[in-house]
Amino acid sequence: MNKSYITDLFFDLDHTLWDFETNSELAFTELLKYFNISIHIQDFLEVYKPINTMYWVKYSENKITADELKTRRLSDTFKHFSTHYEHQKLEEMSKVYLDKLVQHNFLFEDALPTLNYLKEKYQMHIITNGFTEEQYVKINKSGLSTYFRTITTSDDVGVKKPDPQIFKEALKKANSTAEKSIMIGDNFNADIVGATNIGMDAIHYDFHKEAIPSHFKQIRTLSELKNIL
Repeated sequence: MNKSYITDLFFDLDHTLWDFETNSELAFTELLKYFNISIHIQDFLEVYKPINTMYWVKYSENKITADELKTRRLSDTFKHFSTHYEHQKLEEMSKVYLDKLVQHNFLFEDALPTLNYLKEKYQMHIITNGFTEEQYVKINKSGLSTYFRTITTSDDVGVKKPDPQIFKEALKKANSTAEKSIMIGDNFNADIVGATNIGMDAIHYDFHKEAIPSHFKQIRTLSELKNIL
């Protein structure tokens, strides 16, 4: 990685800059109270998180639709607690959850200090698989919008990371090239493999504490970027 050639940094949003776990827990706490559901939040999340991850993988592989993702992850979680809701109710719950989710905008503690350092040296952008409307609200409400010149969502492009097309579209929007860019994200397959497949350098943010092949660059805190870039 020769940083002297780098002009543009592309960041993932959720689990990379935006503290999804904290914000999601707050949103679900409010949802359970809103619908008068007597399941303890930690019990709920213990079941929900792996189910949500499974459905996001299916969604990223285009095996399910966004609407199926939003309702099935809730349906499967409630089934674990021997509770059944009709589809219309699940759609209502999903909407309430997403509405409440974007009302909470905790970032990782070192996100803003790191971005303040990097903005003096690079042009910065976001590439995200999240839903467009919610992602823009997150970016604006959390104060991230001032740091990023372009935002590319999977909804905008019609494909999701790691599809090469979303990276190519983001580079085009940024008026940059793969050779001059670095992708930074927490999802090894979507962010890191996806970026390197089109010739971008990439840095894996190890939020999930996972082992990756040693030839990939990995950081455990965002502030480590100051020593690399």
